[in-house]
Amino acid sequence: MKRLIVMLSALVLFAVSASAQYYMPDRTREGVVVSPGMKYKEMAKVYDYRDYTKTLYDRYNPAGSGVASFFIPGLGQMICGEWGRGFAWLGGSCGCGIVAIASFAAAQGEPSELGIMAAAGLVALRVGSIVDGVRVAKVKNMYTNDLRAAGYVLDVDFYPSINYVKTMDGMQPTAGMTLALRF
Repeated sequence: MKRLIVMLSALVLFAVSASAQYYMPDRTREGVVVSPGMKYKEMAKVYDYRDYTKTLYDRYNPAGSGVASFFIPGLGQMICGEWGRGFAWLGGSCGCGIVAIASFAAAQGEPSELGIMAAAGLVALRVGSIVDGVRVAKVKNMYTNDLRAAGYVLDVDFYPSINYVKTMDGMQPTAGMTLALRF
């Protein structure tokens, strides 16, 4: 019971994340104010993903986001912190998949127009999710690099972790919390 409570507490605290920075004046980029806490829609208006150049301080991996979105649509966006965007891609893909499977099952294995359109939509959503995952990572990297150059100091993340501890009975899973500091 105690383990169950610890695991449920860890799941509840999974999304806890905090950012800390000291006050800094807003920085402008091409006439638009860049400040901490911007939403992705605002970032996308300021930054063009085609202008991205890889740096040593990149926080997000564009290739990794694309690969993650290949396996699970929307996962690349979620890795970059865009949870709503990621769940939208995932939900759209699941919806198209369900419609495709249901229409093929209703037609007893024969291809139907609805099934073919849903399958094509599923493929299009998967490819779009990969491309969007890469673009989100690039835009967010440019944004964080601008903030770092302007004096962004510290990023604090607090998340649950499960480790294995060697005991007399063998290896036992132990739940805990991890504090990660990036500066």
